[in-house]
Amino acid sequence: MLPAGEWGTWDDGGYSEAEVHLRDGVFHVFYGAARLHPTRILSQESIGYAYSHDGLKFTKFPGNPVAAREHDPGAAAFAEVHSLFEPPLIYLFHTLRYADPERSQLEHLGVQILATQTPFCIPMPLLRLDELAPGAFSSLDECPTLSLECIRECALTVECRAPEGGSNALGIHIRGSHDGINYDTADIATLTMPLRLGELTRQSFAIPCHARFVKASVENCVTGYERTLRDIAVTATLKGN
Repeated sequence: MLPAGEWGTWDDGGYSEAEVHLRDGVFHVFYGAARLHPTRILSQESIGYAYSHDGLKFTKFPGNPVAAREHDPGAAAFAEVHSLFEPPLIYLFHTLRYADPERSQLEHLGVQILATQTPFCIPMPLLRLDELAPGAFSSLDECPTLSLECIRECALTVECRAPEGGSNALGIHIRGSHDGINYDTADIATLTMPLRLGELTRQSFAIPCHARFVKASVENCVTGYERTLRDIAVTATLKGN
């Protein structure tokens, strides 16, 4: 039904779990595929796509892989793929394995998002903190990598609850990276959100899109006696051509 790729191609090692969807008379399948590796669990998998009009003979998309593991910094494999169609977006859920030898036994649930038409707009949760102590910064490790490779506009919506008589501002720091692993030591954007004391404050900011990858951290800019900030959330809205 779907033979392994020819020797030397990205999928010559065969496939992991996939599922078939029937939509508008066409069968669609997204699958994890790998280069040949003597130890199967160490294979490096990306996601391919194929279609069929009879459900038996499938034709591979010539632009495969549609979701390459190289686009997710530090990823070794996108395996065991399950798909969810919400036109114009397709969500590809998968097992995420890591290239770092110290994390080789660790697996997480990953998701890749395909846009089937342009322009598109996608919300992406970046940061959730129950509280932030006086003068503290959140770590870049707490924020997932945000890829801006196919993005022309990006806005961050920030929420925070400040106590009565406490801190009066939240700082937002944006760091860029060329590879998604090593991040700049200086901000590409530094934002300040004035807070309404005793209330939830929400504000949106446009950020530059010239970096390939970015992460966000937040800072409790302290003043006053009771200074712990709570219910902090950062959500990115991504627009692409």
